Amino acid sequence: MTDPVQKVIDESTRLQQLRQRLAELDAERAQVQTQINACMQRIAATTSREVPPPANTPLSHHILFVLRSNRAFALSPIDIAQRLGMHRSADLENIRVHLSRMRQKGWINRVAHGRYQALNE
Repeated sequence: MTDPVQKVIDESTRLQQLRQRLAELDAERAQVQTQINACMQRIAATTSREVPPPANTPLSHHILFVLRSNRAFALSPIDIAQRLGMHRSADLENIRVHLSRMRQKGWINRVAHGRYQALNE
């Protein structure tokens, strides 16, 4: 019969190995995500002037990308949410808050009530 203390030691050793492997996988995942972002940047640069921001950047950068990609149109928060694939009401409210702050910082123009455009550069 196995000693209960030895079982705990064995399982603790296994747990430590699993945690170490998980840390390795997390590091590898981050590395792959960086490579994916770089590929997307190169593809976007090849096909258009506007380069999409990496997935892990702040929402304001994604909003700015959408507005710059659609300079001919004044977009509403709903338009932006649809282009970003956001469908929850909380996401829409978050976009509204970001648009207001971005306008206050001078990053974008509000051309009509609830309609925004990127600044001409």
